[in-house]
Parts: sequence; structure tokens; C-alpha cells
Amino acid sequence: MEDRINTKGLTEASIITIECHFKMLLKTYPDRFPTSDDMTAFLGTKTPGIRRRVFETFRAFARWLKKRGIMPEPWADIEKPRVPKSLPSAPSLEQVQSLFSYIDSHFDPKVALRNKTIVAVLIESGLRLTELASVTYSSIDWQEHTIRVWGKGQKEGKAPFGSASEALLKQWLSEHKSISGGNIWGLNKNGIQIMLKRLKVVTGIP
Repeated sequence: MEDRINTKGLTEASIITIECHFKMLLKTYPDRFPTSDDMTAFLGTKTPGIRRRVFETFRAFARWLKKRGIMPEPWADIEKPRVPKSLPSAPSLEQVQSLFSYIDSHFDPKVALRNKTIVAVLIESGLRLTELASVTYSSIDWQEHTIRVWGKGQKEGKAPFGSASEALLKQWLSEHKSISGGNIWGLNKNGIQIMLKRLKVVTGIP
């Protein structure tokens, strides 16, 4: 623990969590060093999210044991637990209308139009944040109603957009053609993320 604190740093909450993981393991195997089968059984008693965090604690401990020359890395044959990922829930039509109403009443017209366009494109296209921040005028295909993007692994793809996005995009681009920053928004990834987080805080809409 001292090595970890002095090299990578640990918050007080992380220290408490790691200590808790060791206490659980020692309570389960008080008289022997757990084998890979023991560790697998131990992890199996935890819920998926906790299982992943416990695994990461003991993987770091195992690597520390090997690095210090105390013993060969234990539990190296255990696969990293997978945590099921559910799809994020999309805002309802009523929530989007409420969000747009808030934007219209709390931002000047130019910023309000940009923010509504960003929200509409995100919801209708399913773009990742990084992909959204890379949208240029030339990447929009008005005939196919798609946006050309480069996804993970530098793979080219096309994301569709609907009528709401089309109307807002055309209005935004017709009124604000000269936009700095390379994309059509004049905001980078961090700027878009900050804007969305602030909207979430004030409206309660994810």
C-alpha cells in the first residue's frame, strides 16, 4: 500500500476499498495463500461490477509480488472479468422538448441554435462524442441523410440523421458558415462535453 501511495497515489476512498478487498480475501482463506482456483471461486461470489474492481486490486498486488521478486506472478491465468454493458437510455420526446425549451430561454439565439443542433444530432445519429466533434461540412451527405465518420480502429462509417437534425443543421450552417476550429460547431470535444454536462445538471435530463 505504501509503494502504491508513494508512486501512483491513492485517495482515501481507494485505500479503504483496497483494504476491504484484502479483508474479504483473508476472511475466506485465512490459513493459506489462495490458488488460481481459489481466486476464481472468490471472484465468483461478487456481483459483476465489484468482481471487476476486486480483480484489479489483486492483479496489481500480483504484479507487485513479481516485481519485488517475492514470487512469480500469481493468478496470471485468470481472465479479466467482463462487466455487462447496457445501452444508455435515450431521452424521451417530452424530455427533448423540455431541453430545447430550456436552451432557448437561457442562451442567446446563436448559442441556443448550436446547442440544439448538437443535441439533435447526438440523439438521432448515435454518434460518439469524439465523432460528433469531428463533423465537418464535407462529411455531411444531404442526399443520403448520413454523416461520414471515422470510428474506432480508424474505420470509416456512416451515421444516419433524421428530419429534426436536418432542419437544425441547415439553419445552423446557413447562418454560421464561418466557423473556426475545423468542425462545424466551433467547439472541441471537451467544450461539447462541458456544455452537455451543464445541461444535465440544470435540467436533470441525462
